Amino acid sequence: MYCNCVVVEVSAQYSIENSFSDYSKYISEVMDISWKRSKTFVWERSTVILSQGKRGRGMGAVYSGMMQSKDGNCLILYPNMNFMLVDNKEVPWKWTGDPVLPRNQMLDDLHCALKPGMDSDTISIVWEKYVTTYIGKDTPFNADTVFVSQIPLENLYQGKYMYCTGIYACKRGRPSMIFKCFFTEEGKMNEEKYLSKFYKTVKYRRNDNWSYDNEKAQMLQYELYLKSVR
Repeated sequence: MYCNCVVVEVSAQYSIENSFSDYSKYISEVMDISWKRSKTFVWERSTVILSQGKRGRGMGAVYSGMMQSKDGNCLILYPNMNFMLVDNKEVPWKWTGDPVLPRNQMLDDLHCALKPGMDSDTISIVWEKYVTTYIGKDTPFNADTVFVSQIPLENLYQGKYMYCTGIYACKRGRPSMIFKCFFTEEGKMNEEKYLSKFYKTVKYRRNDNWSYDNEKAQMLQYELYLKSVR
């Protein structure tokens, strides 16, 4: 009992995302998902609440860090995975990996980015123009379904990135993952190269028996905190 109280108190002061090695270890051991860093990218801790367009409506998404290519032409926002683990019986997709979450988030992003938005008459046109769906053995991340969407930007992101690609992944029985990739003009011309490298660094492991263990998650955060202050 005492140990659990200590973990909660320390975790409130310690940001595991400060270190990619710590964050990826946490994701690996708690969620059974492999995150690796490409040698051509650098990790930066940064909390971002991202919403497309001026309206700022809809579900939104929270990101806890970013990988920036060393040439500065590609920036990838990584999700705060704990937000995908809220135990809420009214939204069972957070536990089942149903593609409704990433699909709805993607459509919401597109709706906010496009003017005047979408309706039931235009959604199929927008989908064909902006969205690529991957299903099957060659799906990135060893996921069941991945949606890749080109998201128009109203303004430059961080003053330099002109293009945005959203990547929305899900796997049965696992938390979903949503990444945002930003590109400069030069980066966009090499988007396939950047994404090909990125797809190799993230993977759902093949483990049908995975389940979330909150006590294990808290203990690991505490261990990583102790390591950081030694």
